[in-house]
Amino acid sequence: MLFALPAHAAPVYPADPDASGAQWYLQKIDAYEAWGKTTGSRNVVVAVIDTGVDLDHIDLAPNLWRNTAEVLDGVDNDGNGYVDDLQGWDFVDGDNDPTPSLNGSGVRAQAVHHGTIIAGIIVAVGNNGIGGAGLNWQVKVMALRALDSRGRGNVGTVIQAVQYAVRNGAQIINLSFVGPGFDRDLF
Repeated sequence: MLFALPAHAAPVYPADPDASGAQWYLQKIDAYEAWGKTTGSRNVVVAVIDTGVDLDHIDLAPNLWRNTAEVLDGVDNDGNGYVDDLQGWDFVDGDNDPTPSLNGSGVRAQAVHHGTIIAGIIVAVGNNGIGGAGLNWQVKVMALRALDSRGRGNVGTVIQAVQYAVRNGAQIINLSFVGPGFDRDLF
């Protein structure tokens, strides 16, 4: 009689300075063991609907989703209703720059950086000797700004962002925020 035993891979400990100390949760969720089996797939797109994502962040830039059907030319080349949406969309300001906005009254540092932090937890490049390591070192993140610089938004804007994510190929959508009440349309 033959028995199939699960394959065990050696844990992977990335050479990123924050991965062992500041990112305490990696050990709690057995990320090192998981990385021994996979570090993600470039074929997976995760939409981060939040306060925006810093598109110039050195640990995120290599893993940003790119709308390959769009060209920066002032025309909606892919016909999806969004002009020049190369790396996502800003549903708060209605433009093609989904980076956090530092302008406006009542800007909250915690809120402004929240989307970038979430994107980093999901897709920061691992084992590059910079910052921390995301859970998926190769997955692509689609940046969608639906919350303002105070971390506030409305259901309609979030619904638009969800619809955009689905229509543009995101397999996973991250909504790491809460709000009062229940909305049937968003549900």
